[in-house]
Amino acid sequence: MSVKHLDYVGDRTAANSALIVIDVQCAFTESSLFGIASAQSVLDNINSAVDRARGLGMPVIWVRYQVRTEVGLGLTSKRYGVEDLHTGEGTELDPQLHFVPGDEVIIKPRQSSFYATDLEYLLRSKGIKYVCIAGVTTNVCVLAAVKDASERDFAVTMLEDCTAALPILRDEVEVMSAAEVQAAACNFIRWAYGPVEDHKSVFDQIEANANFQAAPVEQKSALIIIDLQNTFTQPTSPLSVEAAHELIDSINKLAEKARIQGVPVIWVKREDRSSVGPGITASRYGRTGIHRDGGAQFDSKLDLQPGDLTLTKRRQSSFYSSDLEIVLRGLDVTRLYLVGVTTNVCVLGTAKDAAERDFDVNVVVDATASLPIVVDSETKLSTADTQFAAVNFIAWAYGKLVNSKDIFN
Repeated sequence: MSVKHLDYVGDRTAANSALIVIDVQCAFTESSLFGIASAQSVLDNINSAVDRARGLGMPVIWVRYQVRTEVGLGLTSKRYGVEDLHTGEGTELDPQLHFVPGDEVIIKPRQSSFYATDLEYLLRSKGIKYVCIAGVTTNVCVLAAVKDASERDFAVTMLEDCTAALPILRDEVEVMSAAEVQAAACNFIRWAYGPVEDHKSVFDQIEANANFQAAPVEQKSALIIIDLQNTFTQPTSPLSVEAAHELIDSINKLAEKARIQGVPVIWVKREDRSSVGPGITASRYGRTGIHRDGGAQFDSKLDLQPGDLTLTKRRQSSFYSSDLEIVLRGLDVTRLYLVGVTTNVCVLGTAKDAAERDFDVNVVVDATASLPIVVDSETKLSTADTQFAAVNFIAWAYGKLVNSKDIFN
């Protein structure tokens, strides 16, 4: 299959772009074991890219591969016998690099620059849409970062003349030269993730857009309706929420108001996989099976419309094991209105995860409901007390409280 990339760079500017330089550290530029001969040859290009980026006002982000020695290097490193590659002095940036105080530094414990780091948070906080990636090694850590950036919907360009690779050896015999590895990795990236270009062309294009005036970003909203499924709405269910059907009527009307205003309506339900189980939390409270079969289905009184979106989650938060974040990013949504049940568990869990992803969280108080908290047959919190505490937890830590009559008008 032939692939022709359309590189959407019409609005790529210094304001929405960042340069990420990966693993140009002593272990890869000086080590006799893993030193990359070609890495030294691209240092000048990397410095040139850094200088251009800094001159344009783009963030420069340096990534260093450094593991916690008390935890371990992970199976990938161990199986190749590189016990000290990512510890000690080898993790320091090559002293020839044009690093300056004030540049951002990411310390990662594994190959991808996104794994167990705050890189995604950093990029989103800075309003970054485009990332230019340089560094080593092209077929491992660079490829991993490109892949993870692309899957998070950042537009990626790899700077071919600012990357380098190792040869691949098998039983001390070279099966691919460094040049062959580099060429193959570039083609992997070009085919699946984005353009591969020389750094001068990329920064010339960014500089040419210096006077580009982006249109004001409209803050788009979405209505997220959580867990209005038979487990919580049917009177025969042990977890039936009081006045659930009145809540459904109110939310149906709110969903229609949202549609009229062009606000996406997203229905979420929890449904556990029968082959896996409900998890420790549900099991220890004797709730095995409540999110399967009929209990997992949306209540039949819900007014789901063809243009609405539905998704299935596997645990409490609407973000966990679902594609909710992908959906919201794809719709350019920044503001969320949360309704549904239960306020102190799944609504609270969704609010927390949304806030940590920098969404503007709004909980519609009169369109949420809670269960009483009963422990060993003793009521610790009434329904009203649980609801009161839950909305105040949310208001204190995660977002705002609103009323249905005040939104989507």
